[in-house]
Amino acid sequence: MFDVVVVGAGPGGSVAAKRCAEYGLTTLLLEKRKLPRDKLCSGMIMSCLAQTLVEKEFGIIPQKVLTTPTHLSGLFLHVVGDGRIRVEHEMPIAWRKDLDYWLNQHAQKAGVEIRDNITIIGVKETFDGYLIALRKKQEKEEVKARFVIGADGATSAVRKSCFPSIKMQYVQVIQECYQGKLDLEREYFHFFYFSETPITPSFSAHHKEDSFIIDVMARMGELKKLNLVYKAKEILTKKYNFDLRQKPLWRKGCLQPLMNKELFSGLFSPYKGNILLVGEAAGLMPFIAGDGIGEAIWSGMLAATSIIKAKEANEKAEEFYKNGWADIILLRKKQYPWVVKIKELANKGGPNLLGALKELWGETLNLGVDRLPPQSKMLLLT
Repeated sequence: MFDVVVVGAGPGGSVAAKRCAEYGLTTLLLEKRKLPRDKLCSGMIMSCLAQTLVEKEFGIIPQKVLTTPTHLSGLFLHVVGDGRIRVEHEMPIAWRKDLDYWLNQHAQKAGVEIRDNITIIGVKETFDGYLIALRKKQEKEEVKARFVIGADGATSAVRKSCFPSIKMQYVQVIQECYQGKLDLEREYFHFFYFSETPITPSFSAHHKEDSFIIDVMARMGELKKLNLVYKAKEILTKKYNFDLRQKPLWRKGCLQPLMNKELFSGLFSPYKGNILLVGEAAGLMPFIAGDGIGEAIWSGMLAATSIIKAKEANEKAEEFYKNGWADIILLRKKQYPWVVKIKELANKGGPNLLGALKELWGETLNLGVDRLPPQSKMLLLT
């Protein structure tokens, strides 16, 4: 039997597994794909909190892990047909395949056993822990654990198995990579919003090495219905030197969770006994910014520390995790007035909408350890 089984080898899973192993807990990290594996993501370490936690747990990100440019100077927020505004904020940027594998290696060095190409069939509670049913190719097996962390993303198998009544809402994301460059500042990430719907749908563009990436996101069904991928590329053609005839080097898609209203109302808590969900598996995604890496690492560290404290006190991990989780929800609730303001400014456009977008982005990017409630500081930094 393992002390801890962590499902999902992204940033949240890696930091949680590493922390548990460093404490001396036997820890297994499971990943459904072959490592190193890619993930559809900008690869930006966005918020001050995310940057601090990555450096604290893993050290300074090596140059070989980062892309070119290695750091962005900030963001440009565009409202289509209505101007743009700049947000200064330095951020390291990488391909997720390289970043996540660097995190995996740190976890492994700490004593974590990693198994990849593993499919999770289900999680079942037993009298002394949990039984996790696995499949690798055609072979099935079971592993036992005293604690389970679900860090397996938006479509989490752990969540579906252990919280079957929760129905997540998603946005669809399509990402395309092209050779060459756009007439957009290379050292900035560019987000594009529509004044009539200034949160979603939206799209973005940024440069990496000798290529550029276009991401288009919308609620389920809207991408196809509104022909948004073509619409985004048409806008980039008119103003930023994109060639509509150009074929992408590759194209990928994924789902991201919408911040679940049940999380705010307390109808859904992503913990039950000694099973804890982190990051996107818990439905955690900041309003508008999509800082998945930061949220995953924050909640992953909270989950690991909660397990360590639970083992010391011989209590359930949820008793400790719920305090840190309450802090996450409280901070997101404080940001919600900006979301309301942005929605009220829909169709009006102009400097007021751009200013409101900048304020909400600033709230996310400037979140640092100094702004955390005392309980979260203690759980994160001990």
